[in-house]
Amino acid sequence: AGVCYQNLGMRDSAMKCYVASYDLAESVGEYTMVIDAGVNVGNLYRLKGENASAMQWHNDMIQMSEKIGYIDALSDLYKQLSEDYVAVGDYKNAYISQVRYKQFSDSIYNENNAQKLLELQVKYEVEKKEMELSRMENELETQESALQRTRLWMIGGIVGFVVLVGVIIFAVITAANRRRDKMIIQGQQDQINR
Repeated sequence: AGVCYQNLGMRDSAMKCYVASYDLAESVGEYTMVIDAGVNVGNLYRLKGENASAMQWHNDMIQMSEKIGYIDALSDLYKQLSEDYVAVGDYKNAYISQVRYKQFSDSIYNENNAQKLLELQVKYEVEKKEMELSRMENELETQESALQRTRLWMIGGIVGFVVLVGVIIFAVITAANRRRDKMIIQGQQDQINR
């Protein structure tokens, strides 16, 4: 709401909203929100031409940001403080604040790049492992398929062998029975002929 009021030129209403946000965040111990609201209060003071109050708010928020390690806010705060010093014509301190802004800005940029690089590396490693796992699964399926074919051939070979042995046994028994029957018939014919 404070930004809306500020954009409409209703600076007093915007200030009330920013201060209320600051107080609420402070009461619940949400210090990053306290700092963000404090930056807005300082910026609004500068817009109103109350540069000493703007610098005081920005310096207080810098101290709080340093205390809790809120680097993103430090970058913005040094930029705002640089603008505060420019507004009062203190270009030396404006330059010093601008250098600090650039240092924090570069630090944030490098940290973000390091994070992105780490994320890419992790993603690459995960994809590499997934591809290796997929390859191993395909290899396993191929081996299982080959093993299944080998089992089928073995079973077919055993069944074929058993059938062949059965046929041979049947043939031998049949041949033996025929010889026996032939000998019996021959013996009976010999007895009849005698």
